Amino acid sequence: MYRLRLVKSRLVETSRALSEIVSLASWDEFRLAPTRRKTRWRRFSELVYISLRWGEVSNRYYMQGLDRVESRVGRDYMPYSTFRAIRNARNRRPGMGTPYDYVCVFQDKLLFERYFAAGGLPVVASEFVVRPARLIEPGGDAISVDDLIASGKPQRLFCKPQCGIRGANTFMLDIGANGLFIDGAPAEPSMLEDRLGDERYLFQRPITQHEQIAKLHPTSVNTLRVVTYRRADDTEVLSVSLRMGADGDITDNAGANRVFAGIRDEEGRLIETGYRATGERFFETRTHPTTGVRFRDCAIPFYRECLDLARRAHAWIPEVYSVGWDIAVTPEGPRLLEGNDDWSGRVMLMVPGFRDRVLRAHDLLDTGSPARLAPGEASAAARHH
Repeated sequence: MYRLRLVKSRLVETSRALSEIVSLASWDEFRLAPTRRKTRWRRFSELVYISLRWGEVSNRYYMQGLDRVESRVGRDYMPYSTFRAIRNARNRRPGMGTPYDYVCVFQDKLLFERYFAAGGLPVVASEFVVRPARLIEPGGDAISVDDLIASGKPQRLFCKPQCGIRGANTFMLDIGANGLFIDGAPAEPSMLEDRLGDERYLFQRPITQHEQIAKLHPTSVNTLRVVTYRRADDTEVLSVSLRMGADGDITDNAGANRVFAGIRDEEGRLIETGYRATGERFFETRTHPTTGVRFRDCAIPFYRECLDLARRAHAWIPEVYSVGWDIAVTPEGPRLLEGNDDWSGRVMLMVPGFRDRVLRAHDLLDTGSPARLAPGEASAAARHH
């Protein structure tokens, strides 16, 4: 009976995977510029091969340009499992001769704030640390959520779980003479209590963005993602991109629609063609889909200062090999918002040459020849180094 259920389960999984592959192989053109694409049958067969070899059925086939006639799966494709193994092999380990794993600094947002503030770095700080039913002010005094609301003091606060990821469960809280509002909708105190639940939250003052960043999408904090890695006693920049919200979302990494654009030069000017993601689909775009602002007309203010801040921050925690820094750009300059040891390469793997830069940064790329690594080989090679 057990074997029968197992066979049935595997048949269902196989059927589901084939259905997804058929759908992926039928994707319409999503690029702005015409390009020679492989036939639907060839795309289907290569997607099946990727599924059988690496257990992946996803849009990364298209994100890495494998549908182009000139591409080759064995030469050009990096499975996400391989990328993750390479990244984690050096990040998820004791570093710099210590017996400790320092990634916890990035996983607890309050610890992150205090750790990097101690280094004299400009960090976005919280107004309140929220334990269930209690608010703890930075000075240490504790009041209740009800007391905060009853005070009637007009306040606008961005609320996020202390250990949350990808913008999940964040919301905007407004307190004033006209009552309580959650994400702009009238609410009762009990609704706020329900929203907080048993999670620990951080309440922060909303960030005022530089007008050049805000014009792209004003309701979200659009952050610069700077990925750095440690090379001996120095910090090098691996990649830089701008992440933007869409459709009125308040964050740049949640919701149905997200927008990304790379940087084309040392002045911080955006590339002409970026990407918008809608669920699991993505499309090239030269303008922000909500505001219509053209990427080529935009540049990151304080761009060099942003890169310098990322390098200084990484120097403060050299025990972690690579970090994806989220930096908010204000009228006064850059401020450190978050750091990620598990920074995602999903979007950056679209950028030509990024795959080889990742391998080179982890000493896995032979000069002049691209590496071809399976997930286990990547993990073993990274551990060896």
